[in-house]
Amino acid sequence: MAAATVQSPKRLVPAVGAAILPPAKPTDVRDRLDACFTGACGSATFTFKSNGSQATNIDMSVKDNKCDSHPVYLRFRVYEGDGGNWRTGKRWNSSGCDANYAEWHNKHINAEWRIYALRVEVCVDDAGTDTCRASSPAYNPYF
Repeated sequence: MAAATVQSPKRLVPAVGAAILPPAKPTDVRDRLDACFTGACGSATFTFKSNGSQATNIDMSVKDNKCDSHPVYLRFRVYEGDGGNWRTGKRWNSSGCDANYAEWHNKHINAEWRIYALRVEVCVDDAGTDTCRASSPAYNPYF
């Protein structure tokens, strides 16, 4: 009966011609957020940049889905690493009932501090305080 041979991992070497890859560099991460309710529906896709303080390549859209003649809008809520948060400007769709989505492409967010998380807020501009819904947060993997 032949004896089994165990080789120490310290002795293993790549086979001739095998590639030795350097450690992987972080890559930019693409994310998607959605918020919909009776009144409005919106979404955004974006890329967290590895510097931690930017979201780029933002594509977003919002639609009125209630047919009540109230304009709708979409915006981001930005949560920064210092504990503060702020909202981006509103992106409006005043096209009315069951019209196509209003769309914006290749936008960006630059934060003073590192971005901890983002949410999309979709709102109806109705009487009194606007009716809004927010997406779940997307957390920045580079925070």
